[in-house]
Amino acid sequence: MRVALVVFKGLGWYGLQLANGLRRLTELHVFAADAVVSRYGELLDPAVRLYPMRTCRYRNPAGLLVSLRAIRHIRNLDCDVVHLVHSEPWFNVCIPFLRSFPLITTVHDVRYHLGDRRSSVVPQWVADVATRHSFTLVVHGEAQRAEVCRRFGIAPESVFSIPAINCSLYRKWAEPGVAEEPNNILFFGSIWEYKGLRYLMEAEELLGRELGEFRITIAGTGEDFSRYEPYIRDPKHYEILNEFIPDEKVAGLFQKASVVVIPYTDASQTGIAPLAFSFGKPVVATRVGSIPEIVSEGEDGLLVEPRRPDELARALLAILQNPERKRRMSGNARRKADTRLSESRIAQRYLEVYSESLRRFRLQHRTRPGRRDAG
Repeated sequence: MRVALVVFKGLGWYGLQLANGLRRLTELHVFAADAVVSRYGELLDPAVRLYPMRTCRYRNPAGLLVSLRAIRHIRNLDCDVVHLVHSEPWFNVCIPFLRSFPLITTVHDVRYHLGDRRSSVVPQWVADVATRHSFTLVVHGEAQRAEVCRRFGIAPESVFSIPAINCSLYRKWAEPGVAEEPNNILFFGSIWEYKGLRYLMEAEELLGRELGEFRITIAGTGEDFSRYEPYIRDPKHYEILNEFIPDEKVAGLFQKASVVVIPYTDASQTGIAPLAFSFGKPVVATRVGSIPEIVSEGEDGLLVEPRRPDELARALLAILQNPERKRRMSGNARRKADTRLSESRIAQRYLEVYSESLRRFRLQHRTRPGRRDAG
């Protein structure tokens, strides 16, 4: 099977790590934004056939020409299936008119969440074009799958659930000699209202009474952080890195963390849990979206109800005050990252989706193998 993987800037690391897993399984052609190639290209298996694409801002109509050129090249290569790793506005414009091959799109978020200002850059309806018009969709959990089918009226056989890949790419930036810091609680990623940061900060008082010495590390940017400052009771308990965290600094943060917290009030899924597991870190997360499908209660993390700082604090204490339990969870987390969420396992799952999509496409279009309809 000849597969084209289309990787724009949004989740470039995800696309190239998936490419590394796929390249031994099928004939693979990777169309990647030049910004992705310059950032992660050295981590890509040299055997992968790579076609750089110009990186354009979302509001630059040149992005349409970039997408059209990529599609023309894909047709010339006579690819059997095309996988769009992440919805991209200008590529989305082309999707309703693609008829010569099955397009598979990975939908990482079914909809924008509360306070997420990406919607001011790319309106929801633009992001939804890929969801509505792709031949096959891949999501990261059964809860997401049900939501996509319900929200868009899509047949369940056109939507597949595959876990997010393990983010092990970030281990390449691990800093030698960096040790875990006792009672270091890491909140990592973009900061929007739905991420629930305030509830972690409200848990500070109970954590302080039980732990004494501890640190909440907040690493990421998003909305104006001043709205969170009133929740800080004791500044000595915080390390606040309210800035964009470059890739080469991510590993150090997870190396130092004792536990990673995901206190979201709303979510489709999260890539933070697989990232934490890759560094052998247990997770405390909320029961929202497909998060309970990736965090195994009592095995590699604990789950609590959203907007409950007391529950959040008790779950963190249940890990931090029990060294043996923490060691066991850490081992389970790393094993999950290296098995169920490994790039080879996830790539195999995607290959099965490609094969099934091609079978259905040929059946629907009554096309003999090797033949193409005009598109």
